[in-house]
Amino acid sequence: MDKMLHGGEIYGKNIRCDFSVNINPLGLPQTVRESLIRGMDALEHYPDRNCSALREAISGKEEISADWILCGNGASDLFQLITTALRPEKALVTAPAFSGYETALAGTGVRPDYLELRKEEKFCVTDRIFSKLEQQPDLVFLCNPNNPVGNCVKPELLQKIAEYCRKHHIYLVLDECFLGFLPDAEQRSMKPFLENNPYLLLISAFTKLYAMPGLRLGYLLSSNQELMQKMKQRQTEWSVSVPAQQAGIAALAEEHYVEEARILVQEENVYLTAELEKLGFCVYPSCADYLLFETENEIFTELMQRGILIRHCDNYHGLNQNFYRIALKRHADNRKLIAELTDIREKAGTLWKTI
Repeated sequence: MDKMLHGGEIYGKNIRCDFSVNINPLGLPQTVRESLIRGMDALEHYPDRNCSALREAISGKEEISADWILCGNGASDLFQLITTALRPEKALVTAPAFSGYETALAGTGVRPDYLELRKEEKFCVTDRIFSKLEQQPDLVFLCNPNNPVGNCVKPELLQKIAEYCRKHHIYLVLDECFLGFLPDAEQRSMKPFLENNPYLLLISAFTKLYAMPGLRLGYLLSSNQELMQKMKQRQTEWSVSVPAQQAGIAALAEEHYVEEARILVQEENVYLTAELEKLGFCVYPSCADYLLFETENEIFTELMQRGILIRHCDNYHGLNQNFYRIALKRHADNRKLIAELTDIREKAGTLWKTI
């Protein structure tokens, strides 16, 4: 059975329940659906290249100047724009982490150095990062919460990293795409440090929090106007579609929806962690809408045959074939997953291995 390079690769497969993508378990907000239907006539026009109305809406939501906002065709588009604008010679990424950072760097011919996150440290970023920063990379990618682990960098450590990067002219790209699922997201965001740190770049997206990966919409926050202009000059014309801009504006008004999702994610995190541990899996602490766990039992193919897709993590740098990631979904779906895994364990009998 072929493994996936990313989650959500459901095409050509008989999938009934997709646990491989970490999107809001509540699904696309109804107001977003309605905005797309109402805005059909606007498809006769080219998109606003400056995303003016959307940037104003983001500005109000984030309490950030609209001039500090650049919208793109998803977070991956923005990673590509950053690397092509900066043309770094040396870069640092954590391992494991989202492969999109390496893909963006590869487009400029850069092979990154890795900060290997250690299993015995539960794959957390620690002070060990400074030994890598002392080697003076031009660019650093960090994900907070991290993907695929779901853990967060301690705020005081993150601030130290950002300040070190400012002093040594190292660009720090901080991926906050999953931060919105946390109840203390505003307190954890590095937005307050943007004004005095032109080397700090924050990335966010509508993909995960608003369950709209098919529309492709993300945005960059930065006070560095010179860099923003370089990125705009390299951006494909009309890269953010009319529907994406409409959906983004509608989604930003969904405060109750976001709060409901945060509560659901917290509750299902507790439930799934406990149930997976009962099955003998090693579950790593997560504050996001997904869990990373480890097992020596081959469950990917077994679940696929039952119409359930999970994320095999053997293609993440720093992980192996024993690691899997699952999204947190609605309780009924999560119960179904546990029921299928329990059945697989019972059929395996004494061959089932626990960690």
